[in-house]
Order: sequence, then C-alpha cells, then structure tokens
Amino acid sequence: MITMRITRRQLRELIKEMAWDPKSSPYAHPGYMYGDLGATPRSVRRTKDYQDYLDDEAKRHELRAQGLLSAETAEKEKQILRDYHEANKKEIEKFYNELKKSPASARITCLHSPAYEGGFTRKDAKSLTQWVGRFGKRGKDQLSTVMFPCNVTDLYNYFIPGKFLGQGNTEQIMLSPSFIMSGYPTLMNYDDMMTQTLSNLHPDLVKFQSSSGVAKSSGEIPDINNFEQFLKDKIISEETVLDNWEVKGAHFSKDPDVSWLRPDYREDYLQRLEEQVETVINQCVKLGIPLWITDVVNSRTSRVV
Repeated sequence: MITMRITRRQLRELIKEMAWDPKSSPYAHPGYMYGDLGATPRSVRRTKDYQDYLDDEAKRHELRAQGLLSAETAEKEKQILRDYHEANKKEIEKFYNELKKSPASARITCLHSPAYEGGFTRKDAKSLTQWVGRFGKRGKDQLSTVMFPCNVTDLYNYFIPGKFLGQGNTEQIMLSPSFIMSGYPTLMNYDDMMTQTLSNLHPDLVKFQSSSGVAKSSGEIPDINNFEQFLKDKIISEETVLDNWEVKGAHFSKDPDVSWLRPDYREDYLQRLEEQVETVINQCVKLGIPLWITDVVNSRTSRVV
C-alpha cells in the first residue's frame, strides 16, 4: 500500500493557496446562473445581485461551501488552520499514524460515502466504482469524512436506533456504502464544520489550488485535539478532513428492519436490500479492496471480501 504524507512545507503552501478571491474571476459561480441575471457566467459576474451575494456575511457557510469566500475571510480561516496545527501537531500526528494502519488494526475509522448529499453537493458518481473511476483510490484534494473512535469491526456499536439521531453526516455514512479512508487529518471536529463542497466549487478556485490540491477550511477552531481523549469519549467526529487520502477498504450496513414500512412494501424492500449487498460485494471485488458489513440484527461487523 502506498502512503502519501503531507509535509510541513506542503501544508504551508496549501494554506497559502487558500486565499483566493472570487472577485478576481471574470466568471460567476456556475450554480448562480438563474432568472434574468444573464445567460453566461461572465454576464452574471457583473450583476449587482451577484456582487451583493459575495459580500453577504450572513451567507458565509453557503459561500464557503461553493468556494466563494472573500480573500479577507479566507485569510482569517487560513490563520485558524495555522494555529490549530501549530498548537496540536503532536496529537494530529497520532491520528495520522493510526489512520495509516490497516482497517483491521486501526483504533479509529474514517468513512466517506460517495452517496453523501450535503446542502450544496453536485455529484454524478454515487456508487463505489463510479467514485473511484472519477477520483481514483488516492488523491490530494482534501476530503471530508466521518471519524469513528473505534476499529472497523466495532462499527456495529454505532448503529443503534436513535444513537445518531440528528447527526446527518453519520446517519448517511452508516446507511450507504462507504469507503474506509486513510490520510493526514487537517481538521477534526465533533460537529459538521460546513467546509467547502468539492463537487460544487468555483472552477477558478480549483485551478488556483491545483498544484497542491483543493483545501478545506472552517470559520471555527476545530475541537478535537487529543487522540486518547477522542478514544475515551467515544463520540463520533461529524467531520474530519483528510489530505493526501487513500482508499483502504469499504463498509456497508445491512439493516433488514421493515417495521417502518407498509406490509405490502416489505418483501420488495428486503429483496432490494439483498441485491444491494451483492452489488457492493461485486464492486469491492472489482476494485480489489476489502469490505466489512455491519449486520444490524446480530450486532456485528465482519469482513466479507
């Protein structure tokens, strides 16, 4: 297995590249082309409506998601990232070293789902094989994951009705086929940090950061900074951002609970579930990666590929 490690020099360059200003681009974000604002990204870029949108501080989360933060705001978030790494570099290194281990031995597990849908997600690759076909098995664009304080074989402990109620990231990850990822953790937080959405960034920002990969940021100080405490607390990280990531395997939860369905829908649901399991197994065989399935009924997570 090839492991890519981000050096401190690369991290400094990555942080430096984050300060791109959307007003420097002659084009508006493609997703902003609607109504009577114009027919092209260039014409929309010149409208007052679009300028006001870029300047609206109340929409910071929305602007960040699309890679539209101003240079001034991006600089502030860049400093947050610098301070976080400077204060916690030894602990961050512990997370990184643990993630380098095989899924079977690592004490933490990071999952990323191709099917995850955020507020600004624009994906056209939602299966495991489609996603690898588009992004590969390793990459330098930073990736958001959900980090569990346990080995992959203990993931069944987190599939308890109501356990992650209200935790949208975790619920989506546990209910859909997901990749087990390794990488360098640049940001780790218990709640969703509303970072940039890779599938929907301004194209010029992607070009600007092409040398070291697209970076993510947050307007808040990440609150996970101690490896042993993370294991002890047993609380899921709703967003852990990985740089220089690599696919190590996959996970899927098989939940045959049909109590919430009308009786006449249940047989069809169970049949489609079995078909989905078979599809995921075949995809992992094709990709040459191991697969763990959480058997919700029997409360266990086992390797099947």
